[in-house]
Amino acid sequence: MSIITSTIVLIFLYTVQLNAQYGHACGFAGTTLPIREEVETLIHEKNQLQLTEWLYSNDKLKQVYGAEALIRLHNAGTGLSKNQLRKIIELKNSEIEIMTCSGCIMSTQTMKSALFKYRLKE
Repeated sequence: MSIITSTIVLIFLYTVQLNAQYGHACGFAGTTLPIREEVETLIHEKNQLQLTEWLYSNDKLKQVYGAEALIRLHNAGTGLSKNQLRKIIELKNSEIEIMTCSGCIMSTQTMKSALFKYRLKE
């Protein structure tokens, strides 16, 4: 395998790995994850429909991003349904582990731990 091919493969694998994590800025350069950019756009647009699809996704990372985003919208005054709130609480209590990142540090955390700082206002 040539050096160029090896480099392309490594870049691809690094990109795939970054896209399969929950966090804000990841990797040695503190790169914003594409899914983080997408979730911030959905929050800005108050796109509850897409975020609710994420909340109920089979993809555990999307569930966590969806829960975080909907909590943030709820706390800013956007109403959520009882079903949305029930699912968010379920995820906030979940011991299922997901890949997370914070700068250069990549690890696993439970959904409960990842969502801990996002509290639902009454």
